[in-house]
Amino acid sequence: MNGAAFAVWAVQKGYKAPAVVFESDIGSEGNLPGIMAALPKLGGKLVDNETIPANAASYSSVVARVIAKKPDVLIFSANPQTSATFLSEYKQLNNGVLPPMVTATDSITPDFFGPVSRVVGTDYVTHDIFFVGSSFSHDTPAFATYIAALRADSRVPQPDTVGAVGPPGSLYDGINILALAMIEAKSTIGTVYNSYVADLLKPKAGATVVHNFPDGKAALGKGQKIRYVGVVGEVTFNKYHNTTGDFSASVFNADGSGGTAVGTISGAQVLKLVG
Repeated sequence: MNGAAFAVWAVQKGYKAPAVVFESDIGSEGNLPGIMAALPKLGGKLVDNETIPANAASYSSVVARVIAKKPDVLIFSANPQTSATFLSEYKQLNNGVLPPMVTATDSITPDFFGPVSRVVGTDYVTHDIFFVGSSFSHDTPAFATYIAALRADSRVPQPDTVGAVGPPGSLYDGINILALAMIEAKSTIGTVYNSYVADLLKPKAGATVVHNFPDGKAALGKGQKIRYVGVVGEVTFNKYHNTTGDFSASVFNADGSGGTAVGTISGAQVLKLVG
């Protein structure tokens, strides 16, 4: 879904000739099908598609190929050091000019801001890199519990930044939903509890609405039917059992803090493009 949202945001900003550059890992490359499905429907055309290894000393040959295709935007996904090396060489080989970039909200971190801004400048990082990912209201009943848990965990860097963007919240809800489905099914076997997942999310008469795992477990222990409405709000599946909330595009602030939203993308639009 993220890949399609990347394409939507690029076209909304007026860029219709992107080059895709992804690090060779499942997380990055998993975005490609969504881009390929959505971009032609949006009137765009992919001018180049490159896969790069992580942490190479140089990407000059790949950079030269991308530059030759004259993209008006980069749809990019790589770790911070790989990103810094690639962008530095792009700037050097393209007479100091870098196209805008669309990447994932996962990169709104100090680890990304520091090395990338050092090689290409803070102005580019704060004005020309757009971080796209799922978004949700911070007023949901589950959010207070969720953000408190992140703040209490010393392993989470910048918990308020992490908690503000969609992917971690979606994962949190997903784990809760699966765990509750296992409890209701009285089984940890996927083929057994799978059929309980969708039912946990549906409105139904007499169901107790729960917003976290402990409350859900307690209600199931009393024999109650439950409906889970978590951090990202109500979850619904399409006929393919895919689901998506809305998406947002964010930018870094000048001090390196992140998560300032600059636009939104309808989840319904994304589902339509990949359906």
